[in-house]
Amino acid sequence: MPQVITEIQAQMAGADINTRKICGLIEADAAIATKVLRSANSAFYGQSGKVATMTGALNLIGLKGLLEVVALAGAQRLLVGRLPGYGYEAEDLWRHSLAVACGSKLLALRKDPGISETAYLAGLIHDVGRIILDRLVLEMKAEIAEFMEREQKTFLDAETRFFGLNHARVAAEVCRKWKFPPVMAVAIGWHHEPSKSNGDLLAHILHMADHLATMIGIGYDSDDVLSQVEAGTMDFLGLKQADLGDLVSKIAESVSQASKL
Repeated sequence: MPQVITEIQAQMAGADINTRKICGLIEADAAIATKVLRSANSAFYGQSGKVATMTGALNLIGLKGLLEVVALAGAQRLLVGRLPGYGYEAEDLWRHSLAVACGSKLLALRKDPGISETAYLAGLIHDVGRIILDRLVLEMKAEIAEFMEREQKTFLDAETRFFGLNHARVAAEVCRKWKFPPVMAVAIGWHHEPSKSNGDLLAHILHMADHLATMIGIGYDSDDVLSQVEAGTMDFLGLKQADLGDLVSKIAESVSQASKL
């Protein structure tokens, strides 16, 4: 993960937020700074060509908006690339992660707006464990396929069987190493099995957002675990079947907007 994101997270966790330091951290990463300025000058904000500084971008889009763009740019750098073990093309992991991030933010705004930024970042990096496991998966692809067919198990089951832990647990450990908020590590670690999270709201949000991303068609066709919502998740989040169509539409729109930034 680009250092600017972890440092900003540390800043946000403190008692006093130093916006000047945050702007300086962003400016020190040329690629992310360019993304932020391009976003501030986009048609969405109606200020094309008028924003030339990070302070100007902060004043226009606000601290939360600024951090969202930074997270988006940093995660894209991390997540774009082929994962031959899982069979993903260069944009697959990125597009799915973006859809889950947008869905997680929408769901959080319904249940607890105070965690919406955390939910967005958690959605972006919820599957980062796949990047780490991919080489191992590739080496054992034949054995994994044979195990899944013989035992009628999911890919998630196969990861645990062959590696001792699944990609969600790996991602949780990565979050701890990056010193992200503990609530994020817990939620990511249980995002496939939120019923085991001791009632963690963010874990249920990530799980539901994962499913909604698949409904849109931004998912992993070979991983059938993502097509199923764990029993009780919709009740936990206060969702009805009639709500899903609107959520799917809003996620698709958010992904489209984010992709243009």
